[in-house]
Amino acid sequence: MDPRLPRPTKDLSRLGRLFDTQAAAKALTLHPVTLRHWRVRGEGPRFIRLGRRVVYAERDLLNFLAERSSGSTGEEAAGR
Repeated sequence: MDPRLPRPTKDLSRLGRLFDTQAAAKALTLHPVTLRHWRVRGEGPRFIRLGRRVVYAERDLLNFLAERSSGSTGEEAAGR
């Protein structure tokens, strides 16, 4: 690491790869517009805004999927 640069305050390597909206939508088998709508409504996976660009951390996509996994339709109906 360049000693002239400030050290990051967080370990960003824990985020994993970063996906743009198109790649994140493909990974989640969704349409990119769905992710855009979810961002506006505060739904969907966490995202990172880098200027005008939006990216999704691999970790956040995996957490999003894990939060929605269930073992039966009964779990879905009970609202866990």
